[in-house]
Amino acid sequence: MQVPELPLVGDDGRTELRETPLGAVVISQTCDLVQANRATVLLAPLIELESGAASDAARGKRPRYVAVPAAGPQAFADLEIISTTTKQYLVRFERKPGLIEDDDGYSKFGRAVGRRFSRFPFPDEVHPWIQPLRSLIQDKAGKSSSPFGQIIKSIRALRLECSGGWQTKGPYNLTLIIALESGVLPELGDDFHATPSELDAWAYQDGRLVRKPAEIARRIQESAGSDVHHLWYLLGESLAEKCREGGGKNAPTPPSVEAFHVEIIDVEELTYDRFHHTEEIDLDHLSPPAPF
Repeated sequence: MQVPELPLVGDDGRTELRETPLGAVVISQTCDLVQANRATVLLAPLIELESGAASDAARGKRPRYVAVPAAGPQAFADLEIISTTTKQYLVRFERKPGLIEDDDGYSKFGRAVGRRFSRFPFPDEVHPWIQPLRSLIQDKAGKSSSPFGQIIKSIRALRLECSGGWQTKGPYNLTLIIALESGVLPELGDDFHATPSELDAWAYQDGRLVRKPAEIARRIQESAGSDVHHLWYLLGESLAEKCREGGGKNAPTPPSVEAFHVEIIDVEELTYDRFHHTEEIDLDHLSPPAPF
């Protein structure tokens, strides 16, 4: 919408008008727009980001910004400012489509707006345990030259389960659930067996997993059959070990997390009940506790 300015309550408690030279983006749901008993609309400023920032925002690394693709590759809705106006005020301005008109475009926009406000607030003391996973995946995601960057495309969801629920005040017993796209794990026959001795010798030294995620990812790409199952388990363990190491640094006494496990499953095994009792690790948007 070619809205020239949006209201904002300033430091003195007075309403000021913030200029929006590129216009504003409607972020209210369509059903709210068309219903006669809904008199107001939510708007966010339309802005343009520089190429580097735009690339990060398009990949989800900056939840403050939501892509508006029909307005250009550097056009984003800035969710730092959300203003309420009446529909009667809005209809005086010209409307321009901001989304590519298909189901996927609308869904992506809705999810991006929703994720800004629906992220689960993991306890502050759990954050250091997840941070290494966030850093690794953000560094490698989208890098086609990286074996790890390639295979993480097979991960459908990363969810964290807390035994006893998040209302417990710790120490927490956590399980990282890595749900893979259907078909990534091959079907197992009667010949499935414990980890082959050759893989065991390759992965472990004195009972300790010594292979890095990138090494295991490369081997997954080169393997087939039951070995793929074993290697995905090893990859999960290597990621969990990074989390344990990160959480163990400067850990309080007693520790805030008493156990950190990992499970590798097909996404179809993620039941509704378990989905309901776990929380998504929204890696693109995970950030440390805000200082006060």
